Amino acid sequence: MFEDILKIIPWIAVVSLPLGYWKQAFHIYKHKETRDLDLGAFILFLVSYISLAIEAYSIASKVFLWKNLLVIVPTVILILKILYYKGSTWKEYDKIKENQKNNKNLNKRINIKASNSSKEEENK
Repeated sequence: MFEDILKIIPWIAVVSLPLGYWKQAFHIYKHKETRDLDLGAFILFLVSYISLAIEAYSIASKVFLWKNLLVIVPTVILILKILYYKGSTWKEYDKIKENQKNNKNLNKRINIKASNSSKEEENK
């Protein structure tokens, strides 16, 4: 019984690890930003997963071969997404800048109206 449970545990990793990467890839696709992701870290992850897949193949470990192969694909996708969105700005930052611009324009209009009102009062 205990041995059967021990055989299932690695397969939990086979399913959960790739799902975590796919979830991150979907999050990037949905929000179109990668500002907090480190490209170097994901390149190191990819190198390690490829190395581990080769090792798993050489020792004929199906569980770890599948785990590493299933993680390689979303890792490559994440690397490509990080490269694609590199240099893009944070969406909230863009909103803040737009609001600041709108506030400056509003302040200019208020100042112009106040200035015109002052001139009209002087002319009276």
